[in-house]
Amino acid sequence: MQNHFLTPSQKHHGNFITTKVFNSTLHFLITISNFLDELEKYDQMAKEMRRQDRTNSI
Repeated sequence: MQNHFLTPSQKHHGNFITTKVFNSTLHFLITISNFLDELEKYDQMAKEMRRQDRTNSI
């Protein structure tokens, strides 16, 4: 017969793993988000430079 109840230490370990995975995922998403913000910033700078190049070449 299987024991369907976890001991407090097993429960704690499960919560610890869940929390660790959650925090890692959150950290990853925030890192990606920051990276995309930087990319957007560089894209805007590049557009602005191309705009100025076009204005200067006319």
